[in-house]
Amino acid sequence: LTGYTPEEINSMGFSNIIEKVKKLSDEKVKVSVTQGKVKTDEWRTDYQIKTKAGNLIWISDTSYPWINEKGETIMRDITERIRAQEEIIKAKEKAEEMNRLKSNFLANMSHELRTPLIGIMGYADILKEESKEKGQKEIAETILESGNRLSETLNLILDLSKVEAETLKINTEEIELSDFIRNQFDSFNKLSIKKEVKLKLDLPGEQVFSILDKILLSSIVNNLLNNAVKYTNKGEVVIGVKRIIEKSEDYAEIFVKDTGIGISKENSEVIFEPFRQGSEGYTRKFEGTGLGLTLVKKYVKNMGGVINVESEVGIGSEFKVRFPAVKTPLRKLLKKESKKDINIVEIDKSKMERPAILIVDDDPVTRRVVSRFIENCCDVDKVSEGEEALKYIKNKKYDLILMDIYLGHGMSGLETISKIKKVPGYKDIPIIAVTAYALAGDKEKFMEKGCTNYLSKPFTKNDLVSLMSQILKFKLVE
Repeated sequence: LTGYTPEEINSMGFSNIIEKVKKLSDEKVKVSVTQGKVKTDEWRTDYQIKTKAGNLIWISDTSYPWINEKGETIMRDITERIRAQEEIIKAKEKAEEMNRLKSNFLANMSHELRTPLIGIMGYADILKEESKEKGQKEIAETILESGNRLSETLNLILDLSKVEAETLKINTEEIELSDFIRNQFDSFNKLSIKKEVKLKLDLPGEQVFSILDKILLSSIVNNLLNNAVKYTNKGEVVIGVKRIIEKSEDYAEIFVKDTGIGISKENSEVIFEPFRQGSEGYTRKFEGTGLGLTLVKKYVKNMGGVINVESEVGIGSEFKVRFPAVKTPLRKLLKKESKKDINIVEIDKSKMERPAILIVDDDPVTRRVVSRFIENCCDVDKVSEGEEALKYIKNKKYDLILMDIYLGHGMSGLETISKIKKVPGYKDIPIIAVTAYALAGDKEKFMEKGCTNYLSKPFTKNDLVSLMSQILKFKLVE
């Protein structure tokens, strides 16, 4: 290993070729080994030596005394092992750095895309409502639909990043699937009517319960229905629920069946892969990112379920999602639940007709759009900086504050909230985080820092007015 003869080693001293500064450990590990019937002490350590040719190599040194009190040292060249370990450490550090860069990139992209979308979709929403000329109304509707499509694409990419980063939070509850599917069904009626596709509901005579995350389940059903309607030009789409007992196990099954284009056998697994579709490249026949079914499969798996597809080209497809069913529900009938994270503030209607609202946002387009959304039913003030907001609240009592988190120069939205809460009379003031930050954990972080509610950009007029009405427990009438 060293290139030296035993005589050279003995004459120069082995310690002279050891690179002591490169030792992995200054302390040798003492263990007991058995030679024959006698236990002796063994010493192990790893270090670097310089060969006669001047090369540095790593050595694993195992030494122990013979029973006749002679000594022996066994050495192995472990240079490649050490190099491999160093490469693994470097690769791990690089992967962690790339993951941080990806998270920062997604956060920045989310913010930079969501902020202008509020202007595009907001004004399109306003034009659609206010335009009396049919042509202009159609243009506004097209802009709004295009904005919604871009927003949905952004959400799909961000949702996939959450799943892959294992930061997806699952909040399960007992859900009665028949009622849940019926509500989802109603929202798709308009879409199916536009394509002249008949949408049918197939529900059992009994209630079927399962422990699931309501948001993830909604995404699963919406994606499956959206695909079914998209890929069906004529005929029908059926969504339903079944209760299935197999091998003494109780399951709840949601199925979506269509008479669409169908899927070939070779593509039945491809469609669940990220960014993949049945038709791809320049010849693809349908729009979309190819992420919907990827997320559906991941969501189903994360909630302990399985998904299968049965399809025939030109005949149609049927997607079946199966979850463990609850045999004995905690409640026989579900009560309607109010939206989560809604902070209710009682308003004395006899003393007030229009709530006073303060908008704090550094983006001038967002300020104008949000103001247009609510100016007919609220008294609105707008500021661009945290310092300005503090001046306003000291001279006027607001009923609600719409706070952007990123305010550019000066204080951030969270710093501004902290100072607002210290102003007399503002400790319990409702504050909605109206922000383009929508990655995993953002909402929870903002709520912990003093926001009472959260609304991610882009949003519609109805989204904002509905949330404000619930918070203030006050009918916002235009």
